[in-house]
Amino acid sequence: MLREAKLKDYAQLAELMGTLGYPADCQSMRKRLTNILANPHYQTYVFEEEGKLLGMIGMMHSLAYHTDDTHVRVIAFVVEDAAQGKGIGRLLMNQTEE
Repeated sequence: MLREAKLKDYAQLAELMGTLGYPADCQSMRKRLTNILANPHYQTYVFEEEGKLLGMIGMMHSLAYHTDDTHVRVIAFVVEDAAQGKGIGRLLMNQTEE
């Protein structure tokens, strides 16, 4: 199930950051996620299956110098190794177009 991230996801997001190559302890991830969720320019989506987060995408909306349109910047994007190849990444990436 694709959904917006919630603060309660911090521990599993810390694990996913490790998969991405950026190990994070739970306390640090909780602090980061608290700040990110409070900022309206950021959006974080997760893919959850049977209570386990299998992937996430974190993005921000930003302004541009070359156009009046806003842009979406993907800051973090990861799918757990064992869950790759199942279309989870595609579902997450589709959120950038919403």
